[in-house]
Amino acid sequence: MTKSPHFWWLISLLGLTIITLVAFIITKRILDSEKLLDYIAVCSTLLSITLSIFAIQYTYNSNNEIHQQFEKINSAAEIIKDTSKSLSDTNALLNDNLSQILESLENVGQSQQNIAQQIENLTNQGVSTDVNNTLPNPSTQQS
Repeated sequence: MTKSPHFWWLISLLGLTIITLVAFIITKRILDSEKLLDYIAVCSTLLSITLSIFAIQYTYNSNNEIHQQFEKINSAAEIIKDTSKSLSDTNALLNDNLSQILESLENVGQSQQNIAQQIENLTNQGVSTDVNNTLPNPSTQQS
């Protein structure tokens, strides 16, 4: 509820005061207990009205907080909805371009086979290929 320690001290003090007054009235230690009982009744009525006003205010504040939470949930739902639509559009675009992607992959595979065939033809013809990435020795080139 509330974080104020003074609130709980006041509530405790008021409760003890009411219990003490009721005890004095019951034991007839106060001479004019009728008048005191009327004061307690009026105070109880005022306290009841005050507490009902606080309850209405608390309900209003709670309702505002709940409304703010619903607004946050609605905005998150809209973001999720937009993201879902974006993903759906991307999926449709990928599905539309799937045949082009597959065709490109087949062309790459065919090109690789052609290159492999050409390399095989070169080696079958007796052409030696030097795949070493070394530089020739400069002393052997001058002679």
